[in-house]
Amino acid sequence: MKNPEDGRCGKFPRFTPCQEMYVFHNEVGRVLDISMDGVSFTYIAGTLPPKEFPPAGTLFTHGGKHIQEIPFEPVSDHVHGRFFSSGYFIRERRVRFGELSADLVKQLECFILENAHIPHLSYDARYLAYKSVYASNRAANFDNTLQKRVLEDNADVQLARCSGVPQE
Repeated sequence: MKNPEDGRCGKFPRFTPCQEMYVFHNEVGRVLDISMDGVSFTYIAGTLPPKEFPPAGTLFTHGGKHIQEIPFEPVSDHVHGRFFSSGYFIRERRVRFGELSADLVKQLECFILENAHIPHLSYDARYLAYKSVYASNRAANFDNTLQKRVLEDNADVQLARCSGVPQE
C-alpha cells in the first residue's frame, strides 16, 4: 500500500498482539496492529488530537517487556468511537517508525516475535521451541532437515532465532 504523502510502500506485514501490548506517545494506548515499519493503536482523549507529537515513543507489554525511544512519525489520528456519553472519545493513531538503528531493528523484531500473533510462523520453529517440554529423559533425535532449515535464513523461521530456539 502506497502512502501518497511520501511514496513509501508498506512492505512489512502487520500483526495483531497475542497478549496485551501498549504504546506511550503523549498518551497510553492499546496496540491494534504492529509491523516492522509502524504501529496503530487506540487511546482515550478529547475530540481534538494534540497539536504536537513527541518525536519518539515506547512500546511495552503487561509483562514488563519494552522498547524505549523508538522514532515515531504520525501518519493519522482520528476519532474511532465515542467513550460512553462523556466528552471523551476513543481515538486511533497510526505512526510510522522513523530511522531505526540496527539495535532498535533487532529489539523490535524480537518484541514482535514474542508478543504478536504470527500466523505463518512455521510448525518447524514452534516444534523446536517446545521440543524440550515434550522430549523424554533420553536424548532426542532431531530431524536433520529441520535443523538445517532453522540454521538457514528462511523467512518463516528466521525471526524465531530471537526467542530462544536452540541452534548449533
